[in-house]
Amino acid sequence: MKDLILVMREPLLLRASLLFILVHSIIFTTMFGVIPMYVLQIGFQENDLSMIVFSFMIPHALATLFMEKLFVPETALAEIFIKFFMIVR
Repeated sequence: MKDLILVMREPLLLRASLLFILVHSIIFTTMFGVIPMYVLQIGFQENDLSMIVFSFMIPHALATLFMEKLFVPETALAEIFIKFFMIVR
């Protein structure tokens, strides 16, 4: 438990976590809040909404599963994280 508290107090980790929370909040609010309302206003039916949601969620899930293996060599992964955290900092 002490180790967990130490990790949670790390300022860089907190900034990165808050950034990820913000980005995903924007993505999912747009996908599940704004787009369904807009799609219904332009004339689509309610049962078309499931196809729109699937067209977003399936590539999102597949990208999460395969992106690292296809596009990021193992040696570059640590370098990418270091650069990302330097930007966030």
